[in-house]
Amino acid sequence: MYPLLHIHFNIIRQGKTTIQYTYRLIQLTTMFFINHRSFLSYFIFKSYFYIIIGVYIRQEILNNLLYLSNTKIG
Repeated sequence: MYPLLHIHFNIIRQGKTTIQYTYRLIQLTTMFFINHRSFLSYFIFKSYFYIIIGVYIRQEILNNLLYLSNTKIG
């Protein structure tokens, strides 16, 4: 299970834009469902999916805050 999580974080690091990221996520989902067709795997993937999205959104928020803190208003 660790390698799967590792792949996900690599995808987050490599995906520069949201479009690239979404495309890679769809690619990974397809591969995942081809390889693991059991119902349990679906739940495992679902939990990983929420972790990925959570980390990604958090990163976006941090980047925006960093950008805003570096720009002077007025």
